[in-house]
Amino acid sequence: MLGLEQAPTATPAVDVTITPDQPTQQAPPFATPFLDAAPGSSRENPVPSGSSIDVDDMTISINRTIRPADEIVASANPFNPTPQLDNEYLMMSVTLTCNKDSDDVCSIYLSRLTVVGSTGIRREPEVMIAGLPNLLSTQEFFGGAQLDGDIIFEVGQGESDLLVVYEALFGDSVYIALPG
Repeated sequence: MLGLEQAPTATPAVDVTITPDQPTQQAPPFATPFLDAAPGSSRENPVPSGSSIDVDDMTISINRTIRPADEIVASANPFNPTPQLDNEYLMMSVTLTCNKDSDDVCSIYLSRLTVVGSTGIRREPEVMIAGLPNLLSTQEFFGGAQLDGDIIFEVGQGESDLLVVYEALFGDSVYIALPG
């Protein structure tokens, strides 16, 4: 082997075939746990604004928000409470569809819906508001039926990154980003 140089060897080409039952995405090299989780499974990875989500045999859609909604609440009934200092009302319009068979019942409990934002404080729906024509309340509805209604929350003025948190009856909470 003296005086003989070996010719460099070429690296053989790798042929990759992807079949339908193999994943087509690679995880980022520095993946964080919330990136691997399903949308809606955490505050860091909410369902995007404008999307619907299926949970507890219902489809939840957030149609729009109005913020501040102080004048709407005040004009509905002069006895409605005013928001606390440095707070404002948020009105959220939602559509709920029961995805069960027509003889089965879905239930919506307002206590399962909260809003959380940049302050990290969970805020429950305001239940002492009167006079608004389309306020959603805790109720049952049959499979195939759809409920449309508004829910009022008191949030901090300027509070950002608002999310709706729905506490599923069975399973983990679901997080939905609010518009604006």
